[in-house]
Amino acid sequence: MQARRPARQVGNETADASRNAPPGGSARCLADLCKRLNGTPDPLEALGVLLQAAMEAVDAAEARGGIVSDDDVVTERLSCGSPGQLRRSSAATHATYQRLLRQPEVWIGNDGATAVPLVDSTKGLVAWIELKHTPPLPFSETEVELLEAMAAVTTLALETARMRCEHRHSSRASDEASSLLSATIESTLDGIMAVDANGDIVAYNRRFIQMWGLEEEDLTGGDCNHLLLSLLGELKDPVLFFEKVSELYWQPESESYDVVELRSGRCFERFSRPRLTEDGRPAGRVWTFHDVTELKKLENQLLHAQKMEAIGTLAGGIAHDFNNIMTAVIGYTDLLMLELVPPAPYRGFLENIQNASHRAIALVKNLLAFSREEALPTAKLECNALLQNVAGLMKRLIGHEVDFVLNLSSAPQGILVDQGQIEQVLVNLATNARDAMPHGGTLTIEVAAIELSALELAGHHTAKAGPYVQISFSDTGLGIDESVKSRIFDPFYTTKEVGKGSGLGLSISYGIVKRHGGLIDVASGQGRGTTFSVLLPKVELAPALRPHPLVSPLKEAGSVLPVDYDEPVRNPQNSAPSPSRHGGPMPIPPLDRNSRAASPLYHPVEPSHLRPICVPSASHLRPICVPSASHLLPSRSPRPAFEPLARSF
Repeated sequence: MQARRPARQVGNETADASRNAPPGGSARCLADLCKRLNGTPDPLEALGVLLQAAMEAVDAAEARGGIVSDDDVVTERLSCGSPGQLRRSSAATHATYQRLLRQPEVWIGNDGATAVPLVDSTKGLVAWIELKHTPPLPFSETEVELLEAMAAVTTLALETARMRCEHRHSSRASDEASSLLSATIESTLDGIMAVDANGDIVAYNRRFIQMWGLEEEDLTGGDCNHLLLSLLGELKDPVLFFEKVSELYWQPESESYDVVELRSGRCFERFSRPRLTEDGRPAGRVWTFHDVTELKKLENQLLHAQKMEAIGTLAGGIAHDFNNIMTAVIGYTDLLMLELVPPAPYRGFLENIQNASHRAIALVKNLLAFSREEALPTAKLECNALLQNVAGLMKRLIGHEVDFVLNLSSAPQGILVDQGQIEQVLVNLATNARDAMPHGGTLTIEVAAIELSALELAGHHTAKAGPYVQISFSDTGLGIDESVKSRIFDPFYTTKEVGKGSGLGLSISYGIVKRHGGLIDVASGQGRGTTFSVLLPKVELAPALRPHPLVSPLKEAGSVLPVDYDEPVRNPQNSAPSPSRHGGPMPIPPLDRNSRAASPLYHPVEPSHLRPICVPSASHLRPICVPSASHLLPSRSPRPAFEPLARSF
């Protein structure tokens, strides 16, 4: 086979002139080929159609063609009266393909066989056809031009089919990617809204609508600016939000982030990032809103717990030393009042010192509620009965201007508590409710059994999921502002007038309930009253036990052995006048200051030293009443010190 030559060189001048104009004409052949190729997306099928049409157009006895498929060449051979035969071979070793690949032109062989390449504008050689006569005769110039035209039409059909196929694949891939992206956006917990360069809304997800409480109709207008302005009324600080959004119009390529707080109490993180074109120009913006309300609640609870722990550590560290100092002050004041019997106004001065000292001790005792970690002296109590016992006291505390309503549970509700501490919590909450209703109102106390899940107790690490007994205190007062509600359990924080509150009532109640494995919840709104709910773990009640008879106090005189490493606490009489001048033992005030009964006289006995504690002989202490020890001693328990004394009686 040789390269194409001019028609006059290869044309057979004696050939039948009828072959110079194929039957039906070239135009009709091409139109028929186009019709047969229409809707034939498969390249191999299109090659077969071309071969059949070319044989008919030039009256060829045999036609063969090849098409490139990946790294292989698929060839088909047609002959008159015989079906097509397919064969696959390597493109690297196929002679015709390699020859046409190097020089994609019409080739005419010595035997008259003619090969016409099909060249794609982008992919190069994609196929070829080869036809010949029997007996071997060369094709005329007109026939070769017709074959070239038919090859061009087929090439265009193949290219069109390829583009359609690629478009279908691209469209299918785009649809799949769009579906995946849509499903991903819809499944995320963040609210997402996308806008174009003109500020028109082009996409959003259902979560965005839910977070902002919108309707589909609110987004049909498509104006992002109008939508954002309509949401300003929902925000706590709309001015700050508007300033942040306005900055984006002056800096369209910048990213933006802030935390948005809503009037409803919810909190969103806001992200805004630009959409850029390939050349880096802004094409729009994507807004993302992430709900961090629960995270903020957990963060606030953690900070509050840390503050309470720090105060408890501080209180526990100074409580003993401070109590010793105040004990010495009270002891010397008692001695002055007993020994000197001072006249007015000096006796009043001493009483003021006593009262102030007792208030100081009570303050430290309250602070210790935060730091105590030892086991509570708890007992199983019935909640309804506990409230009935303290109801009379709460009625007197709230006064006649406030109506008192007590709604007890229809069924017994068992709780495991320290009765004294829980009664203190109930009294504190009743007092706060009274103070919240200066012009009168209604205090409603209710008892109910509820079930709390782990999700509802998130952030309360001391509470466990399960059944709880809820004691709720609901007042009809002025309510609590959000800024105040976040701090109401902070120690020393109070909104009351100076001198009317120490700011420890709620914080102490919080610590007590927490130590019982429960929690305190508050629900309030400005002008809508307040409800404090005390939630304590529910337990099964044990059978009632018979009360033990009270042991009558000792009435005879005796001796007291004080044990403490502070000398003024151990014996406040060292610097006082000797009791021998009065001819008798020093009277010690009664332990119960609310009791006005006369107390027996006891001799305080000074041990020789404390570390190790040395106990005087039993004969020296007879009759002994109570060994008194401080609640904190360095490095050892006082119990071993009293064992020899106990064995001697």
